[in-house]
Amino acid sequence: MIFAASTSAKWKNPGVDDARAVDYHGVINAAKCCIKYNIPRCVIVSSGAVTRPHSLMYKLLNFVGGGIMEAQIQGEDGVRKLYKDPEVIKEGLYYTLIRPGGLTYDPVSLGPPFLEVNHGDDKSGRLSRADVAAICIA
Repeated sequence: MIFAASTSAKWKNPGVDDARAVDYHGVINAAKCCIKYNIPRCVIVSSGAVTRPHSLMYKLLNFVGGGIMEAQIQGEDGVRKLYKDPEVIKEGLYYTLIRPGGLTYDPVSLGPPFLEVNHGDDKSGRLSRADVAAICIA
């Protein structure tokens, strides 16, 4: 299952399509469904800089997106907590977090084998949506 939903600055229905509803509750509910129905892999597309609340990018996106960065990190934390459950671990279910930087509409560049992968949230840059999609299914 791939969760690539996120709110936008155009949300109009607070509590329905705002950052808290989509990027926090939505991702946690999607992960709960994966666990309930034994879906082996839950892939979550989040945002680069989500763990860096003092960075300019975090502050800008959080302001423009109505708290999107706060909601995303809280959603990630909720998913981590769900997947730490010993029963979930025993079932062999797992999740993957993908934190791309700025997204473009460019075609796939070189594909997943040629992209830099790292643990954590200390890199930034631009990446095509096509590359993110390819990473999600790799």
